Amino acid sequence: MHNISYTGETFMIADSAALTLIDLTTALGQQQQTLSVTVPGIYANGDTVEIQMVLGPASELVAIPVESTYAEPESAAAVTTMEQQIKDLNSMAEPPRAQPIDDPHFDHDAHDL
Repeated sequence: MHNISYTGETFMIADSAALTLIDLTTALGQQQQTLSVTVPGIYANGDTVEIQMVLGPASELVAIPVESTYAEPESAAAVTTMEQQIKDLNSMAEPPRAQPIDDPHFDHDAHDL
């Protein structure tokens, strides 16, 4: 598991969720976007919690691997959602560029505005 520190709170989440959360935060920063995320977690006393975070370009997360006697919370659905969000953000990274018209029959001078 990983300890995550976020806005003064510390909680444990599954390894896969922690690594994906860091990747998502990085993608959000690159695209200057903000997103709300929910991840299952565990407090240091063992209580489970659904952690809701608003992440964006200024988010500061610290993820530290830790040993724990508690079982990792089931995070597959949260990881899948975050992975899709990363794909969506990455698809925004390079918009398609317009290509010049390469038609020998097109008179460029006649169509100048």
